[in-house]
Amino acid sequence: MTEYNARNNETAAVAFAQLADRYGGHPAGKVARYFLGKAYLANEQYEQALEAFEGYLNTAGEDPEFGVAATVGMALAYEGLEDFGAAAKLLEQLSQTMDPEDPRYVEVVFLAARNFEKTNSRETAIELYTIVNDTATGELKDRAAVWIAILE
Repeated sequence: MTEYNARNNETAAVAFAQLADRYGGHPAGKVARYFLGKAYLANEQYEQALEAFEGYLNTAGEDPEFGVAATVGMALAYEGLEDFGAAAKLLEQLSQTMDPEDPRYVEVVFLAARNFEKTNSRETAIELYTIVNDTATGELKDRAAVWIAILE
């Protein structure tokens, strides 16, 4: 964790990979797989990030501690690979499983809208930005309003 907190993502990735391999079935190994995904994402190693986040979600069980964050991490990896359709679909599915009262909900919807916009799915993007505009506060609400105006 020291290397990760110090933003030494390459060294952190090696350490997390070792932990995940050694303690794969143990909770520490599962969490290491999540942080391995974050380290790969920070290093712009998007394929490896996808693999690590998927590995975390596949081993974490019914209620993964970092489930939302790992799914968002996967979407960001898809963005990095310029697969905006996959990112949009993943984020939209995630938003449909979330409680709208969850503070992360509007951020997930905003990210989904951004990715739909990048796939030229203008109507869907506007619908999602409108949800953000209607429910968010502050900067995120303002950004959604700007995108609605641009896309309309």
